[in-house]
Amino acid sequence: MNNCKNIESNLIFYFYKEVNNVEMENIKNHLANCSNCEKLYENLSDSLSIIDNEKEIKVNPFIITRVNQEIEELKLDKSRSVVFQKFVQPAMAVAAVFVGILFGIFFGSFYNSENSYDTTANYESMEYYFNDIEQEAFVSYALSE
Repeated sequence: MNNCKNIESNLIFYFYKEVNNVEMENIKNHLANCSNCEKLYENLSDSLSIIDNEKEIKVNPFIITRVNQEIEELKLDKSRSVVFQKFVQPAMAVAAVFVGILFGIFFGSFYNSENSYDTTANYESMEYYFNDIEQEAFVSYALSE
């Protein structure tokens, strides 16, 4: 029984062939003579085989093609955005400024032609406000003394 515990602890290493030749022969002989350890090894090998089969990654054969295609599309998108950033955006900004200036000139001339007024009449009315110091009695009194 003591020998069975030792064999049971080494069964997984035996399955993966990670034991030296002497231990491999000892475990093989013990499994041939002990039915309990042999059943345990069969269960362990079935379980480990299933686990090993599930661990295998099944690669889609077209994955590399799809990844390369995505990389090429990203490169094309990036080159398009570089062209857009270097040429189209500045051109659009210049065009927007130019259109803004044209609108300013157009609406400025429209406003000026409709709201033209006699400048001499305006200056005469403003002269009253600049020369109103004579109309203030207290200020003229204080300045005269």
